[in-house]
Amino acid sequence: MRYRRSTIRRSRRSSLSLMIGVCTLILGIAEVNEVAAQRPFQIYDPFYSSETARRVFFDSYAVTTEVSCCSTSDSLMMGGLAGSAGIFGLPLGLGLHLNYQLGPQLDATAIIDAAGSTTGRNLSLSWLAVKYYWTIDRADYAVRLAVDPSVDGQVGFPQLDLGFISSVLLSPDFSSDFAIGARRVRMGYQQWTAEGDQRDIVFSRAIGYELHLMVSYNFIVDPAGSNVFVSFAGEGASYDIFETSHRRTQQAGKTGQASTEASWHNEHMAAVIWMRSGITLSRPSYLVAPYVSVPVAQWQPTNIAGARGNVHAGLRLMLR
Repeated sequence: MRYRRSTIRRSRRSSLSLMIGVCTLILGIAEVNEVAAQRPFQIYDPFYSSETARRVFFDSYAVTTEVSCCSTSDSLMMGGLAGSAGIFGLPLGLGLHLNYQLGPQLDATAIIDAAGSTTGRNLSLSWLAVKYYWTIDRADYAVRLAVDPSVDGQVGFPQLDLGFISSVLLSPDFSSDFAIGARRVRMGYQQWTAEGDQRDIVFSRAIGYELHLMVSYNFIVDPAGSNVFVSFAGEGASYDIFETSHRRTQQAGKTGQASTEASWHNEHMAAVIWMRSGITLSRPSYLVAPYVSVPVAQWQPTNIAGARGNVHAGLRLMLR
């Protein structure tokens, strides 16, 4: 027992030190130059919000539906570029997670975005993931690898995410979850803009990396594992933004149209910290978890109008 307590204390100190380091990095990258556009933070991201290192379903498979919404449509993105669902200004997010047990310590997950995507589809397979679990001294750990299986003719995966998760029972009434990971981003966007009779099409490409962190504390209320939780999630990002604008204009007194093209490149860094709180009702055949997320702090270029993160509420339902 003495060894277990010392291990838990070391784990908590390590988690706290790592969180301080990542938050320092997030604060550091806030000191950036203003740019014209940025890739958004996806608040409907299926990772780094409620991840745990414990398997949460007990049969061969489980199905999870998550419905979430924002108080305003502007809060779907944090910049000039539209993101997942945000390209249509939709305040509602809807996702479907299909989990399958490949082995005693290995799961596979397919995540379907049913609210829309950057390519304009109304239903798309947004992520494929595998998750490996193990236990050391009654503490649970997991490594999760996720890829974006784009079928839009791109070479390779537009996004690749690697995360490490740990879960520790601090006492019979309290537990904690910790997650940290990195994401490689190679995403492209297409936007139409209109000014009078002139129509522009803007092709944007974001190439860069994101760093994610989540720390959650859970107050356990029954033997089934139901709990009240409070978590903090931080996300820092560094991108190269490449944009090309095409404009077709009708020349006075002439037939046909003239086409002009302009290109530019920007380097961009931004960050956001969310506080998330809710209740998890856990039963052998199902799990229900309503939650509310509030942006505690945000850093982004000051010359981008609107598009601020706002209150984000949702409900997760798992049938297992």
